[in-house]
Order: sequence, then structure tokens, then C-alpha cells
Amino acid sequence: MNHRHPWRFLVLAVMGQGLALAQVHYSLGSRSSRFETCPDTFYRQALTTGDTTYGYSPKNPVRTGGGPSGERRYLDMLQSVSGDSVDGYLRRGSHDGIGKKGQPELVDGYELLSAGRKVGKVIYVDMYSCDTLKAPAGLRIIPEK
Repeated sequence: MNHRHPWRFLVLAVMGQGLALAQVHYSLGSRSSRFETCPDTFYRQALTTGDTTYGYSPKNPVRTGGGPSGERRYLDMLQSVSGDSVDGYLRRGSHDGIGKKGQPELVDGYELLSAGRKVGKVIYVDMYSCDTLKAPAGLRIIPEK
């Protein structure tokens, strides 16, 4: 039996003198422990795309690879084309998307922030597989040195 979507449990844990609510992910047969890693050279280029759905649709996500740290590494490199910094992002959950080989895959959505305010753009990223990194329309990449 192949489960693509992880099971989620809410757990009430005793922590010191208080209680904490935690979300625990459990998956059977998922790729959660097999993240493809992008080569460092992918983070040193500033490519753009003319595809207006790239990164803005769960069906056409940015393939950052590297798990959650790969997602953050990519998001930290984004800037608007007008020069406004993207100084943060809010995770907006997992969404049904399309994997690198056309199979169903969970992708994460992140709402971008500028000057601490929401800019109304949600970027979808696939942390499981890697492909050449590009900036979605209206954004640019500030490459790592």
C-alpha cells in the first residue's frame, strides 16, 4: 500500500510546567526521508522565466529539493523586480501538486512578506525534487556568492 500523503496527528505534550500542542507527521511509503539535493551552482545563478504559472501554481512548483532547508534557502534569495526586498514568508500549508515526473506530490505554499506585510503572492515549492532554479514572474533571484 502506497500512501503519498502523510498522516497528521495532534499531540498534547507535557513540557515542564505547561502543556504544548504539537503536530506530528507520520507517513508510510512517502519520500519524506529522500530529498533530492540541488547542486550549489543552482544557488549561484539568477535565472528568470517567461512562464507566468511557474511557482504560482501547485501544478508548476519551484523544485528546490533539499527538504525544508532547501525551501528556505531558495525563498531567502527572492526579491521583487522593483527592488523591494522579500524579507519573510509565511508557510501556508501543503497542497496537492505535480512532481518532477508528473506524479502527484505534496508541495508547500509560502506567502511572501515585504516590510513585514503580506504582498499577496504565494509561491509553491517542491522540497522533494530539484530542477534548475528560476525566479517566478515579478520576482528575481539574488544569487549566493
